Amino acid sequence: MISASSGTRNTKSDEEMQKRQRVETTTRFQKHLERVRDIVNTAFADYLKYEMMITKSTKSLIWS
Repeated sequence: MISASSGTRNTKSDEEMQKRQRVETTTRFQKHLERVRDIVNTAFADYLKYEMMITKSTKSLIWS
């Protein structure tokens, strides 16, 4: 394969290293994405708990 930037041929080991780096980058991205999902899910769950608590408090004030 010829590199677009330098015009030189990539060796098999260069291609293997680039593939390994892409796989590592993908794996790191997936781990970070899972952490973000966990954070967002926790935030929504906490928000819903808070909203339910407020709603219950408001209803008890209205009906008392």
